[in-house]
Amino acid sequence: MYCENINISRHALNKTLDRNIELKDAFEVVKNGVIITEYKDTKPHPCYLILGFIRDKPLHVVLAKDAFLEECWLVTVYEPDPIIWTEDFKTKIN
Repeated sequence: MYCENINISRHALNKTLDRNIELKDAFEVVKNGVIITEYKDTKPHPCYLILGFIRDKPLHVVLAKDAFLEECWLVTVYEPDPIIWTEDFKTKIN
């Protein structure tokens, strides 16, 4: 997903530290990952769940995008749990 200006929420910063995820890896997923879910009704901006692979490990990034201001917010970052995600990490198992 293209986003020139990416801000980092306090929550995302805390989660990257708690989960030992590097911010550069989250930015890489935003740049080169695949949008697997769109949350168009989230407020104040639509959000996107993006899947990418860093060193062959899956990484999910949630990004909010303000199309008017052309900026994004990194909402959270996590390694998807293979117990609750399908093998390709694109669909949550119910």
